[in-house]
Parts: sequence; C-alpha cells; structure tokens
Amino acid sequence: MPAAPDSRPMSRHEVPTHLDVPDKAFFGLAAPQFLCLLLGATLALVLWREWTFLPAGVRLALAAGAVLVALAGALIRPQGRDLATWAVVLLRYAALPKTAVWRPRAPAPAPVRAAGPDVGWVDWTPRIAWAPEPGPEPVPPQPIPPAIRPVRPADPQDGRVPAEVGW
Repeated sequence: MPAAPDSRPMSRHEVPTHLDVPDKAFFGLAAPQFLCLLLGATLALVLWREWTFLPAGVRLALAAGAVLVALAGALIRPQGRDLATWAVVLLRYAALPKTAVWRPRAPAPAPVRAAGPDVGWVDWTPRIAWAPEPGPEPVPPQPIPPAIRPVRPADPQDGRVPAEVGW
C-alpha cells in the first residue's frame, strides 16, 4: 500500500523586509543613540561632581540641561533623521550663498568680414567666436630632432655625404 501524501498544512515564514532598520545594541537603542545618552550622563556627572565652585542649584540645572540635551539628541528624530544630521544640514545651509546668478559668457570680439568684394557696411556679417575656456597655457611644439645627421663633410670624389641614422 503506497504511503499517503503528507496532510500537514504548509507552514508560513515571514521574510524580513526591515533590513534598513539599525540594529538595536543596548536597551532597545541603536549604538549612536546609546552613546549619545552615555555622553550626556557623563557630562551631567562631571558638571555635578567637579564644578563645586558653583552653587548646588546652578550645578543641578546644568546637569539636568545636559541630560535633557542628550535625551533630545538620542530620541528625537524629525523626518527619520537624528538631530546631529539636521545640525550638519543647517550649518551647510548657512555656509552656502543664498543667491545664484547665471550670466552667459560674452563672445570674444571678432573682426567683421565682408560678404563680398564690393559690399557696403550693411552686408557685413559678424563672425561669432566664443572666448576660450580658462585653462593651462598651450605648450609650444618642440622642434623635431633630425633623424639623419651628417657624420663628416661630403666626399670630394663622388659628392655623397656619409650619414648616421638615429631613431
């Protein structure tokens, strides 16, 4: 008797499609977020314990401000980007000029040529030549050394000149 086909239902598996999500390193936070919180906590501790020359209320306010800035930097993500990225974008925007002006290049002054031998000024046609692009000066051509040069003066009997071929 042949074996009956497997009657178990097919199991389904979910294919991971969230591959562009950062890995969670500590406490459900990505590594940059955790490091931002750690930096803020360290700064708050330094402000509280080392700045003893300030009154306790001022030290507490500075430490709390450091923690709040670290929390904002780690957890607030407008448009899916962290605040450090937005800071770089704003600094770049501030550094770039706000107005761009486009001007066509002026044509180089070219001489006017006549259209025929006996024409008046009305029939002249201008030659348009654009100014060359700024760049390095062209290198003048070097003289080509002669491939054949005489070795000694011509032989007086037959007039031929012995030569040496150099490549």
